[in-house]
Amino acid sequence: MLGSLAGLPFHGRWHKVSSLLAQHKAKEAEEALLALKAEVIASPDLTEEDRLIAVSGYDVAYTQYTRLLLDKTGAADPATRGFRSATPVTGLKALALARKTQGDHATGNALEAIALHFQIDEGRRGNSNV
Repeated sequence: MLGSLAGLPFHGRWHKVSSLLAQHKAKEAEEALLALKAEVIASPDLTEEDRLIAVSGYDVAYTQYTRLLLDKTGAADPATRGFRSATPVTGLKALALARKTQGDHATGNALEAIALHFQIDEGRRGNSNV
């Protein structure tokens, strides 16, 4: 998903975030992620809906990189397996639950809203074929 953001001016900040994670500089990476999110939210290049999707995409990538580069357990999280193997809606719901479990209710709510939006779109497409 981040590939679709690669041409936008703020995406260069993501490279800094992922590089900091690779260097095990979690605090600096989190601060860089916050700066990236602020730039995404203020970007005139995106619609409001696209901003939410972009922020969520960076959050998902950050979580995946954190697990890959920083976690010592190596155990696969069920939310990650759900995201990879199921529909995007199922994956978003699993990630929303995981974020809420971690205490990040704002991101969890945003992911649930995006999942609901996808479900509504799928329902509309399904009804138009009737």
